[in-house]
Amino acid sequence: MKKILLFLMITLRLYGTTYYIDATNGNDNYDGLTPETSWQTISKLNTMYFNPGDEILFKRGEEWREQFNPTSSGSEKFPIIIGAYGSGNKPIFNGADQVTGFVEMENNIYNIESPRIDLGAIIVVIDGLELKRVETISELTNGTFYLDINPSPDLLYIYSVSDPNKQKVEISGMRVDGIQLKAKSYITIEELEFRY
Repeated sequence: MKKILLFLMITLRLYGTTYYIDATNGNDNYDGLTPETSWQTISKLNTMYFNPGDEILFKRGEEWREQFNPTSSGSEKFPIIIGAYGSGNKPIFNGADQVTGFVEMENNIYNIESPRIDLGAIIVVIDGLELKRVETISELTNGTFYLDINPSPDLLYIYSVSDPNKQKVEISGMRVDGIQLKAKSYITIEELEFRY
């Protein structure tokens, strides 16, 4: 029994190819076949076709602000694995983008043209603190935001006691999914973190 199990494990490993993605040190011109020749962006992955049994591994401690749209499915015996490599925190798929360019309107109220977003999915985060959405600009207080969808383009207002351009402001809603698996099957996702 042990010999059969070992044979199956070796067969599974030989069947697929492992690809590596590193947001900091990768390069999309590399082959992606080793941690030293890893790809950098999810945009690169979105142009690739993967075979059943392949592994797509993201470097731990790194973060991507892109949506992965796999172009292929695995099979029942040989799923495509999307996971992590290295040590440290799980790789992060972040549905929010960092924004700057806020203009102070009055008394700690700042605004910015809102990026094109899914209005129902909008989340605003400042230095890791999620703001609460209010329904009118007059309700703005510390820790809140208001989205005015009447002008064109939409305007996002936040209340902040310090300049938001000197803080890490993230707005979600540009990407609904970290990994879009529509019409795909036999894909296993493990050891990844999805935010916003």
